[in-house]
Amino acid sequence: MAKKSSVGQAASQVTRQELATQLAAATRLSVADIEDLFPRQADQAALLELVNVVKSAASENAAKAAITSRIDDFARVLVKIVKHVVV
Repeated sequence: MAKKSSVGQAASQVTRQELATQLAAATRLSVADIEDLFPRQADQAALLELVNVVKSAASENAAKAAITSRIDDFARVLVKIVKHVVV
């Protein structure tokens, strides 16, 4: 994969910061925590999707079913969150 240009890198950084800000508003994590735990844009996007699934589910069983159906998408994020909370 080719390296991003400086413009591409700046755009990615803005997007990561925007995602981190959205996540901080939706969770009890700070922007700094989110950027430390999830430096990859893909991980931040997966975390935001996970938070939205949990918040929008009508019941705990609905949330479990939605998460289970997308476990491959959420596994990396879930492991990082548990490590952060437990350690």
